[in-house]
Amino acid sequence: MDVDDMDIVMAEADALPIALPKKAMTIKLPPTPSLNPFNFANHLEDTHTAGFCDRFQSDEDFEAQKAEYLARHNNRGKAEVNLAKYPNCLDDLPTTHEERTEWRRQLFGAIRDLTMVGNQGRRKAGADNSQIENTDVRRCRELDDFQVEMIGYEILKKAEKAHQGQVDIGAWTESQQWGFEQFPSFAARMHWLLRAVRVNKAVPMDYCEPDFLMRWA
Repeated sequence: MDVDDMDIVMAEADALPIALPKKAMTIKLPPTPSLNPFNFANHLEDTHTAGFCDRFQSDEDFEAQKAEYLARHNNRGKAEVNLAKYPNCLDDLPTTHEERTEWRRQLFGAIRDLTMVGNQGRRKAGADNSQIENTDVRRCRELDDFQVEMIGYEILKKAEKAHQGQVDIGAWTESQQWGFEQFPSFAARMHWLLRAVRVNKAVPMDYCEPDFLMRWA
């Protein structure tokens, strides 16, 4: 394209309804919002915040009210120990450090036991048909002794509460999915739980998962 042709092109461009820019355009970005939450108060619709009434005045107040709420709505009133059916079901609850230590020792062994594992591995892509070890089994195998004992401690605490009907399941959960199951004795509950830990390594590994809300905070 010679100089005369270039002049013709530029003249035609100038005649277009939207002229070609002759200098770099400046793009104005919206201002960065302040991180102060009070600056957003005016943008919230009253219909969305009508139920808010500043119920919790401190961390301690929140924990106290949460415990009271769960006690009132514990599994929607269904988690009640039926002493008429099992009059002696609470008699063998552990009450001493020695008794709890023995149950924690058995939980430690059940977590470490990989001889009864039912978790299936994933088939590895390729022609050799080899399998990749199940993730929960692998993670359970890699736990150190401190971690295993800590998990066992947590499981025993939950088992003791559950045996007394304190399942701490809020009313917001699906009633069909979670429920309270009574055992004739604490030993019967623990024997069932120990087998579950041996067979399904997802049971102990659930205690290693980060708090659900902390993953979003």
